[in-house]
Amino acid sequence: MKLGLRQGAGEGKPLPLYSELGLVLLSLFIHCLVLLVLRITEY
Repeated sequence: MKLGLRQGAGEGKPLPLYSELGLVLLSLFIHCLVLLVLRITEY
C-alpha cells in the first residue's frame, strides 16, 4: 500500500510541474516571436 501511494504521488507531481514549465516556455516563446515580428516590421 505504501509503495502504491508513493508511486501515485510520484506520478501525479511531475505532470503539473511539466505543464507549468510548458506554459511558461510557451509564453516566453510567444513573447520572443512578438518582439521579433515588431523588430522586423520596424525595419
